[in-house]
Amino acid sequence: MHRQPVEKSSNIVSHGHDGSTVEIEFKGGRVYQYTCDADTYQQFCAAPSKGAFFAANLKNKPFKRVS
Repeated sequence: MHRQPVEKSSNIVSHGHDGSTVEIEFKGGRVYQYTCDADTYQQFCAAPSKGAFFAANLKNKPFKRVS
């Protein structure tokens, strides 16, 4: 999945979306995929703090570790 870099985040390096899954690369190199619909992903992209949005809306969704 193609990911976009994130500027000004203390925890998230990059993110991408394929329609039903968001893939997030965290500082330290770990990559996870979380269940995420397109509307939620749009909100994530527009959020002033990606980390705060992740913690409030994605962190407890089903996920798998990619690397």
